Amino acid sequence: MKSQRVRAFTLIELLVVIAVTAVLAALLFPVFAQAREKARALSCMNNVRQCGMSFTLYLQDYDEVTPCMGAGREWWTNLYPYTKSIEVYYCPDRNEGGDQRQPFGKGAIFTLARYSGYGYNWGPLVWRGGGLLEREVEVLSPTPQPTRDGFAEGKPLPAILSPAATFAMGDTYDTPRQGLTIASAAETWKGTRNAALRHSEGVFNYSFVDGHAKALKVQSGYMQGGLLGRMLMIRDPELGRTAYCADPESPLYKSSYRPDSTNLPDGIACGQVHSWIRSHFPPCEAEASRGSDCLFTD
Repeated sequence: MKSQRVRAFTLIELLVVIAVTAVLAALLFPVFAQAREKARALSCMNNVRQCGMSFTLYLQDYDEVTPCMGAGREWWTNLYPYTKSIEVYYCPDRNEGGDQRQPFGKGAIFTLARYSGYGYNWGPLVWRGGGLLEREVEVLSPTPQPTRDGFAEGKPLPAILSPAATFAMGDTYDTPRQGLTIASAAETWKGTRNAALRHSEGVFNYSFVDGHAKALKVQSGYMQGGLLGRMLMIRDPELGRTAYCADPESPLYKSSYRPDSTNLPDGIACGQVHSWIRSHFPPCEAEASRGSDCLFTD
């Protein structure tokens, strides 16, 4: 009777299998990470598109005047009757911040569990207006104990000269009112390279006034007078003339209620802000550039 021999892996064979597995893991893990990031970017694009569609519905119901901001009114509370979902306000790649609470009619309170990933187009320099909002002014907030607050009126749709080339809303790091303005969109971002920005090394999602949505390359940097000394804008110089501006020729004057301290001229034409920054801001030189005006160039 023949004895049966038991087959087993030799030590060398086991080591070869382990080595091959390690090589495959090293090759596949980055692919999996890229796939997850791509899925998050697509989810973000879908949210931005839904917010843009809600913005369009809002315009139809409010005599083609864009949503106002301030004194208890925020863009997300204005659009909620049309989005009917809080989840569309969250970007999968932005998880910081606590509760954001705003009045929501008849004593109700609207609450975001964390910062929204998206911002509204105030204009390139926040309180100076120029986008879908007028320059900010001081008003009494309608609360049981009225307090002074900033308020910006919306704009009539005919005042937006290039709806297909003007942002409605899009990705931002701004807080708490979340604007996508050049002087505020990088407020809470801590990076020092454009490649560290969210969505595939700095590709932000934007919806436009005409309803379409698009992913665009952006770049960041430091700006004196920007929120927390930061700035962020799209890279495209041609689109930069209209993206933040209802009327590119409209002058931007500092708000008397909350004047900014940027180095950009008071009264600069809205459509010139993007090109002015590109021509006046030198490349950033690591941490030495903090507190100055400069652009990350990677």
